[in-house]
Amino acid sequence: MTRWEWIAVGAGAAMAVALFVGALGLRRRGVRAVGPLFWYELVALARRGQQPRLRALLVGLLLVGLFVTYLREFRGQELAGLTGGARLDQSARFAGAFLNAFLIAQLLAVILITPAVVGGAITEEKEHGTLDYLRSSLLTNREIVLGKFAARLAFVGGVLLAGVPVLALTSLFGGVDVWVVLAGYTITAVTAVSLGAFSLWMGVVRDTLRDALVWVYAVTVGLTAFGSCCGCVPGVAATSPPSALGWMLIHPQAIPSEPLFWVNVGVFTLLHGMAAVLFTALAVARVRSALPRKPLTPVRRRPRVARTLEPEEDYIPPVPRVRRAFLVPRLGDADPLVWKERYFSGRLSAAEGGALSGCGISALSIVGFILGMVLFFTALQEVNRGRWIGGALNPVTRLAVTGATMLLGLALGVRASGSVARERQKRTLDGLFSLPVGRAELLRAKWVAPLLWAKWALWATAVVGVVALLLGGVHPLGFAATAVQVVGWLAFTNTLGLWLSVGCRTATRATVYFLVWVLALWIGPLVAAPLFAAVGDKTDAVLAFSLPVGLWGGLFSWREFVEDAVEWPFQSAAVLAGLGYAVGAGLLWRAAVRRFEREGR
Repeated sequence: MTRWEWIAVGAGAAMAVALFVGALGLRRRGVRAVGPLFWYELVALARRGQQPRLRALLVGLLLVGLFVTYLREFRGQELAGLTGGARLDQSARFAGAFLNAFLIAQLLAVILITPAVVGGAITEEKEHGTLDYLRSSLLTNREIVLGKFAARLAFVGGVLLAGVPVLALTSLFGGVDVWVVLAGYTITAVTAVSLGAFSLWMGVVRDTLRDALVWVYAVTVGLTAFGSCCGCVPGVAATSPPSALGWMLIHPQAIPSEPLFWVNVGVFTLLHGMAAVLFTALAVARVRSALPRKPLTPVRRRPRVARTLEPEEDYIPPVPRVRRAFLVPRLGDADPLVWKERYFSGRLSAAEGGALSGCGISALSIVGFILGMVLFFTALQEVNRGRWIGGALNPVTRLAVTGATMLLGLALGVRASGSVARERQKRTLDGLFSLPVGRAELLRAKWVAPLLWAKWALWATAVVGVVALLLGGVHPLGFAATAVQVVGWLAFTNTLGLWLSVGCRTATRATVYFLVWVLALWIGPLVAAPLFAAVGDKTDAVLAFSLPVGLWGGLFSWREFVEDAVEWPFQSAAVLAGLGYAVGAGLLWRAAVRRFEREGR
């Protein structure tokens, strides 16, 4: 064993001893270490029945991934046995490939599950109106925060440990380095703690879990982008969990015998451990403090009138007006229901104002500037070669349209998922039912409002596509196929969010279900493609049903059309996927209307 491996063994032994001593202390002191709220949260989470379903889902996905990896590595061989007829190097390569996929899937599960579970520890108390009872109890701030935090982390850890038996199956093939497994689990565990601490703090400072999730996922995406761009440096790659794990799996020097391997893991553990301690301390300090209120607009009062006036003529001072973060135009000739839904219902307050909105605008500006510079220099090279600039427009158009469609689909669905459920939570849905309009008219207004809310982004995406079409960057057939996909997908995501909002009791649950559905539709065809590859060689038609892949391949250029490089089965499958999304939107609309008609009757 090398020196670094002996250091890792010593650090692991010290950590095990510390955990053992901590467990003994917890047993001796009883509930005084984390407070009585820890055991209450464990029982409450267990009674919900979510952990067995999440465990079954995770194990099922890992088994499917194991089978898909097997088909890809042993393509063309008999599937009668796992190890029969396979060479040792091929078996070891398969075990290493599945280990990488396992660690990536595990980290992705932590990033998706932890904010929703831990972030709801305080926001659920706020939504149920029971946080004031905790504040007025004899529990200290540390007992409230640490009790809920430890219980929610135990819930997440119980879900992740369900994948250990699946990982044990790879021991049949050999070639799995135990140090890589240990480092992968260390990154996953530290990520759960740091991301959970940040989610808990955001749950303390934000009013709803929906706003907290927007902040948590936005910061996670930003850190991932930063770590991926600067991933060549081990210390910088350690700032983000996906980039730290990716550097460990694909970097040539990411070998347990090399010092840089343990430097990456050590820096990641140090940075995220300090972040976990910081955000936990902030949550402890803020859990009993009042939320900051918006400043009131100063109102100029008129001088007091004389006392000789009659009582009924006495002056009543005006009520101070609260300053809004957005302008509300006059009603005019607009539909009152659409006007109300557009400006007052389902707004994403965390994403439409404040620091997050400014960071989003700055990020979009930087991305636009980079794309503009790339387009300028690429077009200049095309002109110097005596070619038309359409070839330079194609990659930029693909990137812009694909990214914009994905983000717009998520935004529309998240906005629509809180339209009906939030009315139900605020108990204002009965007031809408008392209006002299049909239930379908109410749902129509809630379906149109997200589209009007994102109309400028929709128009900008359409303008980019049309300009690329007119300048020869996109072939007309590719433009038509992409238009079918974009329209079908946006209609589907908007209707899916509305349907989930009608069926779910809370807006948070509808939002989480929507994100799960979208990720499944994006990743499902990519996972199913190797299964079809075992039957036949044509997998492009299956990949086209994944929206990012379908959009990217659909925007083919004139050069690809002339050189006969266009795969028409792929394009046909992409158009079929867009039509399927449109049909699914119609079916979901009918189901939402029927269920909404039965509500309250």
